[in-house]
Amino acid sequence: MLALLQEGLARHQAGRLDEAIELYQRVLKERPTQPDALHLSGVIHHQRGDSKMAVKLIRKALKGDPSNANALVNLGAALTALERWEEAGDVLQEAVSRLPNSAEAQGNLGAAHERAGRLSDAASSYRRASELNPANPQYLRRWADSAYNIGVWQEAATAFDRYLQMVPGDTDARNNMGLALQELRRTDQAIEALQRSLADQPDNAMIHANLGNALGQAGRLVEAEIHFRRSVELAPDDWRMQINLVNLLWELGRIDEAFARIEKVIATRPDDAQLLQQTATRLTGVRHYERAEQLLKRAIEIDPNLAEAYNGLGNIAALRFDYAGSIGQYSKAIELKPDHLLAHLNLCMALLKLRRFDEAAIRTYGLRMQPDYAKHEAATLSRIIQILKIVADFDGIELLGDFWPAIEMAPIEHLSPALLTLLSMAEDDEHIERMVAASRRVGVDLERKAAWKVEAAPAFVKRTGKIRIGLVSADFRSHSAARCILPLLRGYDRDRFELTCYSAVSATDDPVQRTIMGLSDAFVEIDAMDDPAAADRMRADGMEVLFDLSGWTAYSRLPLFAYKPAPHQVSWLGWPFTSGLPSIGHFLVDRFNAPTRPGLLVESPLVMDGSWVCFENLTQTPIGDAPFKRNGHITFGTLNNTYKVSQKQIALWARIMAAVPGSRFLMARAEVRSLVFCRNMLLEFSKYGIGEDRLELIGQAADASHFDFYNQFDVSLDTYPVVGGVTTMDSLWMGVPVVAMYGAAFHQRIGHSILNHCGLGEFSVPTPEAFVETACRLAADTDRLAEMRTELRSQVAESPLLDVSGFAARFGAAIAGLVAKSN
Repeated sequence: MLALLQEGLARHQAGRLDEAIELYQRVLKERPTQPDALHLSGVIHHQRGDSKMAVKLIRKALKGDPSNANALVNLGAALTALERWEEAGDVLQEAVSRLPNSAEAQGNLGAAHERAGRLSDAASSYRRASELNPANPQYLRRWADSAYNIGVWQEAATAFDRYLQMVPGDTDARNNMGLALQELRRTDQAIEALQRSLADQPDNAMIHANLGNALGQAGRLVEAEIHFRRSVELAPDDWRMQINLVNLLWELGRIDEAFARIEKVIATRPDDAQLLQQTATRLTGVRHYERAEQLLKRAIEIDPNLAEAYNGLGNIAALRFDYAGSIGQYSKAIELKPDHLLAHLNLCMALLKLRRFDEAAIRTYGLRMQPDYAKHEAATLSRIIQILKIVADFDGIELLGDFWPAIEMAPIEHLSPALLTLLSMAEDDEHIERMVAASRRVGVDLERKAAWKVEAAPAFVKRTGKIRIGLVSADFRSHSAARCILPLLRGYDRDRFELTCYSAVSATDDPVQRTIMGLSDAFVEIDAMDDPAAADRMRADGMEVLFDLSGWTAYSRLPLFAYKPAPHQVSWLGWPFTSGLPSIGHFLVDRFNAPTRPGLLVESPLVMDGSWVCFENLTQTPIGDAPFKRNGHITFGTLNNTYKVSQKQIALWARIMAAVPGSRFLMARAEVRSLVFCRNMLLEFSKYGIGEDRLELIGQAADASHFDFYNQFDVSLDTYPVVGGVTTMDSLWMGVPVVAMYGAAFHQRIGHSILNHCGLGEFSVPTPEAFVETACRLAADTDRLAEMRTELRSQVAESPLLDVSGFAARFGAAIAGLVAKSN
């Protein structure tokens, strides 16, 4: 009997299955329960495709010999073939426990996991199988495919690389390796892998498309376009090829051609809801809101459960300032897809706009229940941090971990939405330099995409007569920035300059916007224009000097400056950091707020005489007596935006209060209406022994004047590293001195400039220790506090900060000098 089994096994291994099974059957005829003959007969049935019989025979064999681990391996393979995934997994898990060094057992377990959809487990099993049998390339390929399918890009790239060393001609594997390398931002290696794949299959449309995407990631847009167009030629009926080309055209700002192509694709696929939704997202990004809304509504007609379409409608409503309407759309998206993170965050941001702070905070806390909460990409993390900062949840921010590596690994399109978050974190030299680098990345990428348009644009021809100045802003309306724009418009020399305001937000019912329209030589609404079109308009208007006044704040049009619509482009006012765009040649500063080290601006500083800014519309609110007189104690306070508040600054405020017995701290903001904010602030101060009885947190009503609150405290304490600007000026105007810190970068020096221009430079200090000492010394000098209460307003009124005609003259001189240097 043993001889028959051995002879059958030899023929089995030689592939002579008919002869082998005949010998096994002879054994079973003599001994029907012989385990080895049953097992091996089952294997042959499985090899022939009769896995059902194989399972029956191998199970019978295991009854006779339960210790046969190899039989478990083969039983698992047969069960896998029968799609009995759970049974197969259990059997093969037992086989692996008995045969931990069996590559076959690990490989079969990987297959069972893979078929059951447990791809992470599959990748682990295939990886182990490849380690146990490195000579078998199929284990490497399956490991690579499994890792690729779950987005574990480093593992996938490693496995594909090892596999391709053994099977270099597998074009599909090399293509996938290129895609994995692209996800890892190893773009040059990705391009090399995809080029090799294309050399093997030069007429493969998908490889052309993949190579185009990698080249686009590398900034080689001309080459990318060649491959995208070739993919369209090879697969004219494959709409995905068209979409790749359309996406590149969007990126290049060739909106008209992109729009025409996508409309043709839609005409061939009018009932593809996802295509309509994705197209609408692109159209929203270039301000084609009406067409985007049409497509989204049509997508919902086709697929009423398409959550992304409702999210898109919410975005359009928010961009139209209809935040209540956007909340309804976002809520519907979440109802349909409860794990739709972007819809959750969009809803939170809309709630913030409506000052429903606690709802936004509570919803953000709920996101912590999501898997990998702290591993989101940069743009998502930045929104979460913005929400948490507004309610002073510093512990929640700490749970997210270090934000900077996410920024430095982020795709370029995720960077600009995160810059406002980074600003409040750019405190020391290292992080300031990292933010400059991030800003530069964004700026260089914008200019790379705009290069085709710049190269085709006509050269600037200087027109005779006045110097034409353009101001580009989203804040020509009831906004704090307008208080610094109006003095220029009232005072500029109309015989020397012609000034045009390009408004990124249409608010014709806003009284401030109507005033600005009346003061400027021309007022042009660009909110419905895409960036290339807006740049063309400015170029046609003959702009010689163009100012960006918004930077990376809400509704910014900074990207249009990459199209170089004017020969002289300047950053001013609205964004206290470098724009990052080399095409913006200058950054308007004064001698007090100019950065003190090279490299902190991508632009060159354009240093004005006197102050870099002028204010107007300062209230005539009466100044009351010094609060300490009626209260019997010193009250410190701040009205700065809560996103500027940091744990370090609260610690300094608490140190000051501890050193000034009986003192109080007052904060008045709309955000203070949030119970979550108040709780977090009380907790932070309590860490330093400051009880809630010494804190006055006042929620400002929407229609209340903030100036009245300055009559309730004696000394303003500034924030850092993002310091106060308008609030510093307002505090001084109301007779309340401000103690501020300054650093090397512009965003750390605005208060330093204001204080020095008002003759109060002694209150602007370079270190935390000096900040505490200065505040305590000032609090102790009640005679001086009382004196400043009555005299500061006149002192500020006589400063360069309120000298409209002087500021306008100095501003004009700076612009004339800039233009003269290039002539």
